Amino acid sequence: MPAPKEDLLGQLNFKVLKVTDKKGNLKYVAECGKCKKQLTNTAIQRLKGHNRVCNPDKNENDDNRSQSRQSPLRRNLESKKELLENGALDVVGPELDDMDEYAVDNDLLEGDYIVSSDGSLINAPIPPKRQKLQNAFEHLMNKSKRLSCSNSPTTSSLSVASVISSTSSNTSAPSSCSVNISCEDSVSNIGKTKPQRKAIKRPGMAKYIDSISDEEIDSIDTALAEFFFGCNIPLSIIESTYFKNFCNRLRPAYKVPTRKTLSTTLLDKSYERCLQESKHNIDDDAVLIVDGWKNMSTNTKLVVTMLHCANGEKAFLQSFDFSSIPESGDNLVEVVNQSKEKVTELYNANIYAVVSDNASPMLKMGRTVEEWHVNCSSHTGNLCAKDFVNKEISDQVLAVLKEFKHPNLEKRLLENGGRKVATLGETRWCSMRDCFSNYQFNRKPMLKVITENENLTIKPHVQATLIDHNFNTTVNNYIELFNPICKLINNCQRSDYSIADSAASWLKLELPTAFLNDDHLKTVLKNRKKMGLNKYSLTAFYLNPKYKKDAELLTGDMMKEINVFLIETLKSNYGDVQKYVSQKEIFGTLFNNNVTDPIAFWRAAQPFHPELSKLAIRLMKVPSSSAQLERVFSNWGWIHDKLRNRLTDIRSEKLVYVYYTLKIRDRNPSSDYVLNSD
Repeated sequence: MPAPKEDLLGQLNFKVLKVTDKKGNLKYVAECGKCKKQLTNTAIQRLKGHNRVCNPDKNENDDNRSQSRQSPLRRNLESKKELLENGALDVVGPELDDMDEYAVDNDLLEGDYIVSSDGSLINAPIPPKRQKLQNAFEHLMNKSKRLSCSNSPTTSSLSVASVISSTSSNTSAPSSCSVNISCEDSVSNIGKTKPQRKAIKRPGMAKYIDSISDEEIDSIDTALAEFFFGCNIPLSIIESTYFKNFCNRLRPAYKVPTRKTLSTTLLDKSYERCLQESKHNIDDDAVLIVDGWKNMSTNTKLVVTMLHCANGEKAFLQSFDFSSIPESGDNLVEVVNQSKEKVTELYNANIYAVVSDNASPMLKMGRTVEEWHVNCSSHTGNLCAKDFVNKEISDQVLAVLKEFKHPNLEKRLLENGGRKVATLGETRWCSMRDCFSNYQFNRKPMLKVITENENLTIKPHVQATLIDHNFNTTVNNYIELFNPICKLINNCQRSDYSIADSAASWLKLELPTAFLNDDHLKTVLKNRKKMGLNKYSLTAFYLNPKYKKDAELLTGDMMKEINVFLIETLKSNYGDVQKYVSQKEIFGTLFNNNVTDPIAFWRAAQPFHPELSKLAIRLMKVPSSSAQLERVFSNWGWIHDKLRNRLTDIRSEKLVYVYYTLKIRDRNPSSDYVLNSD
């Protein structure tokens, strides 16, 4: 190492010294002429910086601070010596003259170096007395670890050197106390002078880590399954990376179940849960609805049954595969019997009535079963609407609509204020009325398209039909003819519309003025009325207090049919019917108080006339149509379509049951369950 330039250092009031480092190597240091501090960095800038901050009085301050940094052991001994000299303390322990044997230089600690006689640095040896003190201290500290202390929850590991060098200020001796100058007592006093700080509980990483219990997993699985099944979400979505990322953002600790788990375990749990909940809501007496359906996605023909109760509760029962067997009356009777057994097993309920469409096998089944059989009024009304159609008029209307179904013409039609063309078959029931209404609304925009675009090629007979005012008047008359029957069809599709309500609609149905002299339409209406007004619906109408004032609509033949049914059913209790008609006893009270709700009316009369009330309540519970089962077919088509044809029949049936059950309980049902009001 080259020697620093002594002349430059002399100008800065520094002199060069040779010293030996820890490794025994010779090196040069610069000693300040003011504070006598030795600097190993002899750079000119470093020495100039030292001169700017050098304080000649620093040594004196350092001496004062060194006294304040004396160890608690030395201060304790010095305090006791002062008390002893004043006569306030007796000697207990070693002689005070030996204090220096226990006192240790505060500036000389373990690991320090001293300058040997030859000028080199060597490790400072530990004096024997100091080694003895350190051993005693470590012994006491080990002993204190085994003792329980109320004000010190934890024990820290200290060394003699740290105790001696960790004092920040002078501590005066107590005025009156009994001090023992033995090593053990001195060390114990050290612990008392500075009590240990209590540990502060700090939040760990658990606060920032998401954890989830088994109960939470089951709850989330249940909600997820109801979301998929109740909203008819394709099961493959659960395997989507985007869906998994979405769930991870919501709850990182939750692991999304697999598609197989969703379609098996979770589907079974949802099915059982819906089944158990339905058991508490199904009445003791219920109505069975039966209808057939062909599943085009699987090319199978099914007959499906469901349960209906007056309180609005519905339950999907089961489906029967008729792909390989004929849909005959005898086979349908077997369907009814098996459904009755399942209802008894699952719900402990009794089937007393069956509702079906007007197909000939269904009618044959109705004549065979012992339960009441009621035709679907919506289906009957649809047949009546088809019978009302004049084929010549309908062909002309459809020809015009098909002509403007062309994309180019339909676009021009919409630009001129028209509506999208609706042809026959694109709507379900009332489709002919909808076609006629569509023609009537679009007639003027169609004529505008023809007159403004002379280059368009329109068939001559289509143009002739559009400009024929007499034909337009005929179309308007047919719309007036269709509107009442279509209103009946839509009302009967409501799940809360009973056979008493449908009977009132049929009894009030009349031909418009323009067709009063049409014998063909009169005959059609009479026959369809007879089909819709069977003995069950007529009796329900007769016993419904809401229609008491409309009893005059019943003809003599209808009253005869009603009385025969009541006599056969009530037998000796038929006299209660006369009390109801004459409004005597409890019936008079109920009528005077304007109790028109049929269920409430007959439940109030049940204690007085139990047999008649039981019969009336059963009649009021029968729905007017099987339309709610038709909606199950459409839902089934969404669930088991060409894209989801891997579902087995059992899985498909469970999925439909869960979907339909959850859809009924949904507070905001979709438009699939909202009927048209027109």
